[in-house]
Amino acid sequence: MNWKGFRKGLVLSTPIMTGYIPVAVAYAATAMSTGLTPWQTMAMSLFVYTGAGQMASVAMIGQGVSLLGITTAVFIMNLRHVIMSTVIMERLRRSPLWVRVLLSLGVTDEVFALETAGGQAKGADNAACFAGIALGAWASWAIGTCIGCGMTTFLPPELMSALGISLYALFIS
Repeated sequence: MNWKGFRKGLVLSTPIMTGYIPVAVAYAATAMSTGLTPWQTMAMSLFVYTGAGQMASVAMIGQGVSLLGITTAVFIMNLRHVIMSTVIMERLRRSPLWVRVLLSLGVTDEVFALETAGGQAKGADNAACFAGIALGAWASWAIGTCIGCGMTTFLPPELMSALGISLYALFIS
């Protein structure tokens, strides 16, 4: 593992982190208001890891949509990740397949934008840099979700519902 490249990636992910934390707080507030437990809310952040998909999922859960309906909607919403992952993995083509498969799980809109704009990972040795970017983003989403789960216990519902616009603000920024 190229630790220098990994640390560089973590530093590069700082702008993503600052955007993800408040949006993840809003996601957690929304999820908890639809009846998800803190554990379910955290599990969705850790394993589903698609902000728009998570927001849509909890809205559909609140409306009583079936699991098949939620899965289909989120699948269609996230088809763009196939294209983004193809572009990123082409840049990392000298990395072993298992590394590329693992790193593909960290591709989000913001990670993709940062990677393609900066051209950070253009070889096998730069897979570590991309890993740092992706892990920083993922960890900040999980931290924000955890904070959001805790905040729902003491902040007024009016304030928590106002956080619902944060996903749109993230896309704009």
